[in-house]
Amino acid sequence: MDNSSTVEEVIKSDSLVRITSKGTPLHYLVADAKGRVATIEFLEGKLKAHKGEALPYPVLTNNTYEQSVSSHTHATTKGNNSLERFSMACNKISQLNSNNRETSLVEKSFDILNAVNQGDYTKWSIVYDITEKKIWFKTQRFNQVRSINFSALDFSCGVRSKFIYMNGKESGNISPQMTQYTDQINQRILETAAGQSSSRIAISGQQISRILAYPATIICK
Repeated sequence: MDNSSTVEEVIKSDSLVRITSKGTPLHYLVADAKGRVATIEFLEGKLKAHKGEALPYPVLTNNTYEQSVSSHTHATTKGNNSLERFSMACNKISQLNSNNRETSLVEKSFDILNAVNQGDYTKWSIVYDITEKKIWFKTQRFNQVRSINFSALDFSCGVRSKFIYMNGKESGNISPQMTQYTDQINQRILETAAGQSSSRIAISGQQISRILAYPATIICK
């Protein structure tokens, strides 16, 4: 997806990419700067995409898209956290679209994310403005909304990657405060994350080593 500029390009990459999972279902909600949206799912080894009229609700939680839409339509979401959150998000989108109060799209988006927040399981919430190349986010530890202006960043191949801690105490536009990425920083962050997640998922030293080696395989052309 990082190598595509439109939703159609993502879907056409079907012949080149296959997503595999070890227990956790993986699927994606993709959008582009022209406002096109699609769900991307890999079901029984085949890519399944919903877009246009086949995508009545631009929402995705843990169940497959067809399961979620069917449950929302027939009001059978009760007792299933994923389906309940899907239905809640669909209802909130309808409410906010019909609400004439002067609220920015960013605020509306965070209203929806707050409505489907899973408490301690929700570590951060993020809103993308793909057209303007800006993102806004907040974390569980620091609830203030911060932003990054991607238009202000240099993505040339010869420029070192940059990073910033999501749980930092910076405020407002934090783009100027991003610093150079290093392998040591990546290792420290990954090992901390693995330790914090150990009660729910085990990440072996071998898996950590493979993840740490991955950035070096990325070639900028």
